[in-house]
Amino acid sequence: LPGALLRRGCETRLTVAERNARYPVVLVHGYVGSESVWTALRNALTDAGFGYLVSLNYSCFATDSADVCAELLRQARIAVARTGAPRMHLVGHSMGGLIMRQALGHNDLADVTATAVTIASPHHGAPLARIAPGRCARIMHSRDQGAPAHHPGRPLRWLAYYSDTDRIVPGESARL
Repeated sequence: LPGALLRRGCETRLTVAERNARYPVVLVHGYVGSESVWTALRNALTDAGFGYLVSLNYSCFATDSADVCAELLRQARIAVARTGAPRMHLVGHSMGGLIMRQALGHNDLADVTATAVTIASPHHGAPLARIAPGRCARIMHSRDQGAPAHHPGRPLRWLAYYSDTDRIVPGESARL
C-alpha cells in the first residue's frame, strides 16, 4: 500500500497472446484501484481471442488525470501500431471511465477508438469526491462533464453500464 500511495506517473501491464484475432483493448481502473482489478476480465478477453491487452496502473493520490490521459493516448498509439489494427477498444471502471472520456477529447485517440465502455462511472459527478484525497479525484467533482467528444465521420460507440443492486443495466449512453 505505501508504494501505491507514493508511486507517481503511470505504468502498464501488457498481455500479449499468440492468437490476436481481435482489436487491442486498453483497460483503465478506477479510484484507489490497480491493474489487478482487471485480472478476470483479461483472462476472459484472452479466451475470447483478444490478444493484445493493456492495463494502465497509476496512483490516484500522486498522479494527475492529465498524466493518465497522456499515458492512455501513448499506449493506444503503441497498441494500434504493434497489432496493425485500425482501431481499439477502451474499458474504464468508475473514475477510469472519466479519464477515458477526458482523453477522448484528443483527436488522435478518437481516431483509433472503436468502442468506449464505462462501468459505473460518475458522468454527472460524485458529491463525495470533493472530500476524496488525491490528484485524480478532481476529475470526479464536476456535475456536468459535458458530452463525450464527437468527431464527425469517425464512428465511436459509447456504452455506459451502472450497477443497480444485483444486476448490471445499460446506462443512457445518449445522456453521457
